[in-house]
Amino acid sequence: MKPVEYEWALKEMMADPNYLYSSLIRDQYSLGKMISQKYRLLRIAYTIFMIELVLSSMIFAVFILFGTRIREAPVLSGPIYPTCSVPELSIL
Repeated sequence: MKPVEYEWALKEMMADPNYLYSSLIRDQYSLGKMISQKYRLLRIAYTIFMIELVLSSMIFAVFILFGTRIREAPVLSGPIYPTCSVPELSIL
């Protein structure tokens, strides 16, 4: 819709009070329905987040309080990679 057409439609709506109020009521109702759906989804997301936060905190506390210490890795003696002897190449 072009700006000129939009301005004309608003002036027509404002000229008739019954049409204006019925339009405002319908708009307010539809906006309320839309925002209630958004808040419902947001409440579900926050609930899931809080449950996960509490569970992860509890699991972390259990590991801190009752977990075993990490054993140190045994120290290897000698080189990590085995050495191989390369025969010397003789040049003719």
